[in-house]
Amino acid sequence: MHTNNYVLLMDSYLVFFAFSLALALLILGQRPHLSSVRKNFQWILRLDQISLNAYRIILALSAFFFILWTLAFWAKHYSFNLDFIDSGIYSNIVFNSSQGQWFYSSFHKANAMGEHFSPIMMVFVPFFWIHPSILWLLTAQTAAFAVCPVILFFICREVLKNEKLAGQVALGATVLWFAFPSLTNAVISGIHPSTLSPPFILLGFLTLIRNQMKIFWAIMITLLLFKENLALIWISFGLYSLLVLKRKSLGITLILFGGLWGIAVTKWVIPFFGGADMHQLSRLGPTHFLFLKLKYLIFYLFLPLGFLSLANWRAFLMIWPPIFLNLLVQYTNQFQGKNHYDDVIVPLLFLTAISGIMSIKKWPQVRNLKLLKARFLMCWFIVPLMFALLYPTGLLIKYFPNKTHLVIAQELQSVHHRWPGKKIHMDHMLKSKLNNRENFKSLILNWKGWKFDSGDLVILVPALKENNANRLYKINDYAGTLQFFENNLGSKFKRIDGSFHFLKIYEVL
Repeated sequence: MHTNNYVLLMDSYLVFFAFSLALALLILGQRPHLSSVRKNFQWILRLDQISLNAYRIILALSAFFFILWTLAFWAKHYSFNLDFIDSGIYSNIVFNSSQGQWFYSSFHKANAMGEHFSPIMMVFVPFFWIHPSILWLLTAQTAAFAVCPVILFFICREVLKNEKLAGQVALGATVLWFAFPSLTNAVISGIHPSTLSPPFILLGFLTLIRNQMKIFWAIMITLLLFKENLALIWISFGLYSLLVLKRKSLGITLILFGGLWGIAVTKWVIPFFGGADMHQLSRLGPTHFLFLKLKYLIFYLFLPLGFLSLANWRAFLMIWPPIFLNLLVQYTNQFQGKNHYDDVIVPLLFLTAISGIMSIKKWPQVRNLKLLKARFLMCWFIVPLMFALLYPTGLLIKYFPNKTHLVIAQELQSVHHRWPGKKIHMDHMLKSKLNNRENFKSLILNWKGWKFDSGDLVILVPALKENNANRLYKINDYAGTLQFFENNLGSKFKRIDGSFHFLKIYEVL
């Protein structure tokens, strides 16, 4: 999906969501006649029974959305519409590691630990021994996304201490989880290690409030293996331990170790493997784009949960360490609810919202609120429920692979087996299909550092010119591409004839 169209879709959804929230609060302030409600809204009176079966319903919804999102992901992959930048990079890293070249990135021609500290990706190496495919990573990401509402159910029971209320809140949280704009954006933007971490963040919080400290420490150490910014979760949980649980020694330990680990990884570990300072540090710019950052806070973080995260100020402080990371930069993608940059923040938002509900239920206005009227808050969930269902379904329909896509995939397999040792320069949209080899490069036009060697192969696919994935790297003028290479790089090419209908394969002379 075109980035501008996606932003427009997300903004439109948030407008309708805000309208549904306002409508729910308006109805909540009215005084409906009991007889009228019983006559026309009998289904509302049965919500209590539904909440008692919340766990089974959440399990069913999680399984349903896991299948739906997995199919949508697979469709994008097989139709060559997957966001190939991170997906292709991390799939290639796992493949190279499965071949004994640990953490090597063919894209960067360097150790991947010099880009991001993500040793957790090595968990997938045994799966690549079975069959080297990016589908392992895609399925794991949708599984990590879909299982979180189940964990939230148990967190609701621990925090709210009321089975019926916990069931109702957990059901609402499930709907909002699968419709949270920046979270669905993080999932659909492609494979990234931190997007696999939300279930571990939630499990860490659950073991913390249950005082299961041995499991808690194992989870917290595991979180450090996903990415360098997961050290901020240590600081977040440290703040919660200090301010909410009143466990000073635990809170101070978590804050100090998380801070020291984050500094050590970004200042010494990553530069050690990369040979230079982290290039992301050049993005710093806390005073830039202040209006966009304010919009990001209000509309993309707090509005989708009805500002419930603000109700408990002690728990509310827990979400700020990773938010500050996004606000300190001038890289606009990091604070517009796009890509993967909110995948660590959203689980904390749900945790603080649940804590906020615990605080709200103690307010006198809420204590005096009749349960009958409170059920009208179902209006709040109509819009997100529709979005949660329609968005992945629309992706599946839009990107369902056709015969051309399947034939191109078969031709690529033929290339892979016919020239296993050749260096291949390929159309960027093929990246996730040919990342299970060491010697490849993506064709990115106007990159002055490009170099061809005699015997290298160049693969172009004009049949995919209408695809939107990674449009900044797309080759629009296939007819002039080789002429571009000849004029700017001094290379000559010859066409390789064969049984390839869609692939245009050239050898560098």
